[in-house]
Amino acid sequence: MSWEDNRSEDKPCPCGKSHFTVTFRSNDWGQHEEQWSMYCPECARTHGLYSYIVSHKGLSDTRYIWLPKRQLRELKELEALIGELKDALAAHLRFRYAAHWTQYFMGKPKKEIWAEVTDNGSRYPQLSTFYSHVRQVGLESALNGYLQYDKVSIVTHILHLDDADLASRVVRIRDLESSLAAKNDAIRAEGVHRQ
Repeated sequence: MSWEDNRSEDKPCPCGKSHFTVTFRSNDWGQHEEQWSMYCPECARTHGLYSYIVSHKGLSDTRYIWLPKRQLRELKELEALIGELKDALAAHLRFRYAAHWTQYFMGKPKKEIWAEVTDNGSRYPQLSTFYSHVRQVGLESALNGYLQYDKVSIVTHILHLDDADLASRVVRIRDLESSLAAKNDAIRAEGVHRQ
């Protein structure tokens, strides 16, 4: 399977003094992609390529925008900070509650555990997937997989936790994620008109 260049378009660069080229490519499997190449030395120094995925009717498409490198750095730093805070929250959960969490489920049948952590199947995983996870990594490891940011609400609900530190960590991460989403939305809205 090889990629073929179908066509290329030159477009004005962000500073307007030169151009960049978008090359549209496809392969034998019906896949398509774009390659963006900057030919303006000034913009190559000051701008980088920002990409994001847009889904429509089950199909996804990657979109691109030239952004100032400073702005790209700020986004990456914010994403990294969110990742660090999520890791710290998971460490806090494991340190403070791992023993309580596994002890809570000790002696309960797996199906009852699954029903409790999935709210009777209303969220991931399906029962067969839960059984598969338990077979692969063991019950304790499968349960410890809940001690993370994305599942903190399940843990706090089941254990009836009232932990102000944990709550403030969750609020901070959610605020930062909202800020990141707002920045990304603004970039995408502006980028539609720029390119």
